[in-house]
Amino acid sequence: MDAAAKIRWLLGLICLSLFLTAIVAKHTYTPANNLESSAKTLEGHLHEKETRVHGFLDDKAEFFNLKNAANDEQYALKLVALAHEEKIYLASYQKDSLVFWSGVRVLPDNINTIKNGSSFIQEPNGFYEAIKKTDGAFSVIFFIPVKNNYSYQNDYLQNSFSPDLLQDDNIEIADFTDHNIYSVHTVDDHYLFSVKLKPHDWNHTFQYMQLLLWLSGLLLMCVLANNLANYFNRKGHILVSFIIVGGFIAVVRFIGLYYQWPDIYSEIDLFKPDIYHLNWLFPNEGDFMINVILFTWLALYIYNSRDKIIVFIKSRFYSVVVCVACVLSLVVVSMLLLSLAKSQVLNSTINFDVNNVLNLSVFSGIGLFGLCLFFFSFILLTETCLSISLKLNISHRNKLYILFAIVLLATITDVLQKDYSCFYLLWSLIIIIRGWSVFYQKGKFTPVVYIAIIIVCSTISSIKLYSFETIKEKDTRKQIVLQLEAADDPYAEMLFKQVEDQIVSDSSLVRFFTTHGGSSVFFCKIGSKNSTSMDTSQNSIFQPTNTICTMSPYRAITRIS
Repeated sequence: MDAAAKIRWLLGLICLSLFLTAIVAKHTYTPANNLESSAKTLEGHLHEKETRVHGFLDDKAEFFNLKNAANDEQYALKLVALAHEEKIYLASYQKDSLVFWSGVRVLPDNINTIKNGSSFIQEPNGFYEAIKKTDGAFSVIFFIPVKNNYSYQNDYLQNSFSPDLLQDDNIEIADFTDHNIYSVHTVDDHYLFSVKLKPHDWNHTFQYMQLLLWLSGLLLMCVLANNLANYFNRKGHILVSFIIVGGFIAVVRFIGLYYQWPDIYSEIDLFKPDIYHLNWLFPNEGDFMINVILFTWLALYIYNSRDKIIVFIKSRFYSVVVCVACVLSLVVVSMLLLSLAKSQVLNSTINFDVNNVLNLSVFSGIGLFGLCLFFFSFILLTETCLSISLKLNISHRNKLYILFAIVLLATITDVLQKDYSCFYLLWSLIIIIRGWSVFYQKGKFTPVVYIAIIIVCSTISSIKLYSFETIKEKDTRKQIVLQLEAADDPYAEMLFKQVEDQIVSDSSLVRFFTTHGGSSVFFCKIGSKNSTSMDTSQNSIFQPTNTICTMSPYRAITRIS
């Protein structure tokens, strides 16, 4: 057995061990392990902060400085930096009167409710571990944020654990009625609070570890398939090597798409169909990128083997047939790549408006990277076809005529379909530019060639992207018009009902109408949906009735006063 064969066997064993490790880890990782892993991470980081606080309280010099923090500017700045960098806040009191605080995030109204030592408290904006020490009339309390508890949440205000303690969002604070909990203790083993696992939530660290195992195994398997294909390639079996690479890609994608195995992407936003969905072959943006990357690998492998694909063809007839087949293959590939690029814009919620860079997201960058791979793959296939054309027994001028004839036919077909972007004419410029280098300059990639290809690719992408964005905008406008024409709009009715309920329960309105006469109430009439004109005198008037009409002209609100 030679060294290459030993390497292939070693790669196979490593792939198998990685896959088995990932499978065993998934089946042995239970919700209890999930809870314990996250809770111990939270508890460990909390102990580190407690140790930091005890370094202030147990050291006599530090505690003396805490007493005089209000009069020591440098030390006070040190405590403010502690709050800013390590998220440990403190407040000191003299005879229950506040004398110093390092931040306004937490300042309890009554410190007498907080016992000496460590305790778990709830404030209006979250949960904290309070560590208090009293010396005569002086008291100091350190606050370690544990979990936010905002009454209102948005993209910036989230009721999650402090990022310094836990990055995952798979557990929450438990109460005394919950089961399957984990008790969090202080560094000196005093009980603080309990946490429980959120339903249908997993530890992100475990997910990333499992994902890393699967991706590492798949990557090594790709290396093994490429190495095996190269073995047959060197033996002269070029078709077999193509079948190995192409067959491997087809089998891997069929298992992943049809059987949804391995199921390791469910919690990743990139693999959610609400961002992008075309069909079962491209169900989401993540699978789209996997397919694009594997296709690029296949195109790169074919490009590396381009000199071995065919031998010199003496027959002029077969040379013409092969030349036509190469151009047609490029036309078909460009059509498929263009349709996929179009689906990225029309069948997704991803923003590709490169004119407004600030509105681009991570998904926009991933999608644009996929489009760049399209151009790269097409250029690789173009180089392959040009290399094949060198072994044809026809003149370069005839090859150019064949290219122009097929491209012109494809362009006329587009024009008949009212597509005036000249897509095929533009990418034919890439073939002409590279054909000149291959036929007359031994295939050199000069800086001028690079710049020319980049300009052509940029022109194609900008024209087609503008076209796709225009189509998407028109479709969006059609949907809006259809919603406006609809006789019933459940969403608008729901909003009107919410406004109606808020009007009835608004204490200011009740107080106003009570103060200004019990029988006078506000009457608001919007008008019928089918009416073309409205009596403006009735749009907003006071009438001495006992009911209020809301924005819906057929519903009356119960009397307020």
